[in-house]
Amino acid sequence: GGGGGSIAGISTTGTSHFANLQLTGITTGLNVSGVSTFQSHVELGDSDELRLGASDDLQLWHNGSQSYISNITGNLNIRTTSSAGDINLNSNDNVSIKVQGGNETAATFTQNGSVDLYYDNSKKFETTNTGATVTGTLTATSFSGDGSALTGIAVTASSNVQVTYDISSNGSSAYRITGPGYSG
Repeated sequence: GGGGGSIAGISTTGTSHFANLQLTGITTGLNVSGVSTFQSHVELGDSDELRLGASDDLQLWHNGSQSYISNITGNLNIRTTSSAGDINLNSNDNVSIKVQGGNETAATFTQNGSVDLYYDNSKKFETTNTGATVTGTLTATSFSGDGSALTGIAVTASSNVQVTYDISSNGSSAYRITGPGYSG
């Protein structure tokens, strides 16, 4: 001991040290106020939950085959306050980010493979071993380079499309696309 105690009701005041305290037969819970310090670890069985918050707002558990962190109030914020602290997600396989209660994929990160980004559960961007593939329309506010290496731009003789590249006297440059009914 170190500050008092009554083992029958296990009531202590001050600081108490127990080398090996085993409580059995407690069916209504153990209430501890103040700071509790554990020197090693807390063991919970499969599907037993660690619950935090006045309304059990944050729950952590393992069901025997998968582990869960569940937040039922507000945002779940993961942060580091260290000036050199990064946040790392580590997986032995793939990582998926899902929204809408886990029913909609937002992003997947495949081991030794692609990074895929989704819009409304539809893949729109995929990295490949040679670059990236965009499904749909790609809009950019600027373009760098001369465009000479661009491939797959189909212009047929019947389309009447002209692409010109202009460099002005002050060194600025621009592409100009013209065609039937459009001049931009």
